[in-house]
Amino acid sequence: MTTTGPRRFLGYSFGNAGIAVLRQIVVFMPLYFYSPPPGQGREYLRATAVGLALFLARLVDVVSDPVVGYWSDRTRHRWGKRLPYIVFGTPLWILFTVLIFTPPAAGHGTTNLVYLAVVGSLFFLSMTVVQIPYMAVLPEIAWHEQDAVRVAARMGKFYILGVLLILVGGWFLAGPCGFLGSATIFALFAGVALALAAAELFGLEQRPVENYRHRFWSGALAIVRERPFWTYLVGHSLFVCGYYCILVACPFYATEIVRLPRAFTGLFFLIPMLSAIVLTPLVERLTLRAGKKPVMLAAMIAFSAFALLWFLPGKLPGIEGGATLAGALGLEAGWASSVNLGVAAEAMLLFVLIGAPVAVQMLVPPALVADLVVYDQRRNGQRRESLVYGLQGGIEKNAVMVATLVVSLALQGGKAAADPAGIYLVGPAAAGLTLLGCLVFLLYPLKKGWQDSTTGDS
Repeated sequence: MTTTGPRRFLGYSFGNAGIAVLRQIVVFMPLYFYSPPPGQGREYLRATAVGLALFLARLVDVVSDPVVGYWSDRTRHRWGKRLPYIVFGTPLWILFTVLIFTPPAAGHGTTNLVYLAVVGSLFFLSMTVVQIPYMAVLPEIAWHEQDAVRVAARMGKFYILGVLLILVGGWFLAGPCGFLGSATIFALFAGVALALAAAELFGLEQRPVENYRHRFWSGALAIVRERPFWTYLVGHSLFVCGYYCILVACPFYATEIVRLPRAFTGLFFLIPMLSAIVLTPLVERLTLRAGKKPVMLAAMIAFSAFALLWFLPGKLPGIEGGATLAGALGLEAGWASSVNLGVAAEAMLLFVLIGAPVAVQMLVPPALVADLVVYDQRRNGQRRESLVYGLQGGIEKNAVMVATLVVSLALQGGKAAADPAGIYLVGPAAAGLTLLGCLVFLLYPLKKGWQDSTTGDS
């Protein structure tokens, strides 16, 4: 991509807030919407059925991500090889986001299961059409490794902003507006953010590389066989899976363990995200100084330790029977008398700690994939950014739905305040998945980032 000098690319980076909003709507809301705890709304499907439907829908990404990436790298259009996908795919992505929250049947049944699987598949397909070309722009606009880290850091900050908007504002608006109204409002915001990204990229897109030699399967297999790619892909995907297990279970944790009303669920999303925002400058400096691999490994280990503390709130001696929110603050609301201050404080502290690995998860991976793009280019003599992003996205994004499936299975052990055993199972599952990812990522060979990529060391 041709540029006239270093740029901040704020418009492009802000588009990541829109991507975050649309992704998080469908990661966090459908399980609670379709299968809420008793007394929290109409149940359209069993928890396991929701997890299965979304998992099946997400399997589309296994094929669509690398295929869309391959097409994008070979696209010849007057707008370039990325913008057409972003511009024409965004309206479809918004539409299918909203349709997920319009189940055709009023109760349990095959109709809702099939509907969620089909509309979910269309959602993930349209997401792929937008997100893969969007992410593939990063290595084209970054002049050097430090530029890639800085732009990736800005993207990460805007991604955290998008996550905050939907997890706090989205859950808050779900009360007065319903899940459908809340999803519609924030989906439209996402459309504006992606429009600003597209506007900045107009005139910057390069024409496709004319000597693109590889066919889809040969190119994909050549990338997947490389040790840097598969060690990053498997290791990071397991981290993603563990991380999202905690986040998907968070609404159940807030309403059934801490006993807060559903409108306050966003508080437990807000806490780690605010912690992550505060820590992003430190993460950026550590990444530039120590390298991406050590920072990612430290984040995985820390997250695993914190996930094991998922059991802690309410279990320490002296907590049971302690002061309630109603007694301490004089609140008259009925729910306040069921909120134990000690349990709430312990839970909040846990989520503050989780914010540290969240900051790394949001900021470092885009820069790592940029390394893989440069590595692939040096090894094969071609730029095929979207194919690289498509291959990693097809697996990593499915890790999110695997997390939903894991949580839905765990909740079969109990998802209510009177029987929370299934909710408590989520923490150890998340820790185990992340530790396994850490063991795989230890084998990742690009310790020096672009320097390794440039020399071809592996």
